[in-house]
Formats: sequence, structure tokens, C-alpha cells
Amino acid sequence: MENIREAFSGSNVMYLASWQDGFAFVAAYMVGLAPFLRFKGVDVLTIPFMTRDWTKFKLNQRSKFSLLSADYWMLTAYVGVLPILTRLS
Repeated sequence: MENIREAFSGSNVMYLASWQDGFAFVAAYMVGLAPFLRFKGVDVLTIPFMTRDWTKFKLNQRSKFSLLSADYWMLTAYVGVLPILTRLS
């Protein structure tokens, strides 16, 4: 992550975190430990799948696929299961 920051210093390129830090933050959030942990190298982490706009986007994306498509069912599972997991955690 430091190499990325050095490469893009002074430019308008936005960066968030490495995928390992992002995954660790989401896992800690799901377990309930995120407020108690510090993540080095992470500027600001937001969870876009928690918003209604993101859900609407995924539903619109799903409407572009046919009913027999695997992508249609993956997006259906994403929109259906993820809110349940976040409420259970």
C-alpha cells in the first residue's frame, strides 16, 4: 500500500486500502470487532453494500440478465442473503 501511495502522491487518484485490509475490515465488521481495531494503511472504509442505492443498483444490474443466467441467480443471492447476514451479525 505504501508503494501505491508513493506512486500516486500529488495526483488525484483515489485509493482506499489493499484487498487484504478491506477483507479484514469487513470480516471484523461482521463479527462486531471493527470499532475496537486499528487498521494501518487504511484511510476511510465505507461499506457500500449497506446502502439502499447499492441494492437498487444490483437489482437494476440483475434485470439485464435472463432468468436462466447464472449471473441473475448470483445477484439474486447477493441481494437476498447479504442483508440477512448483516442483520444477524
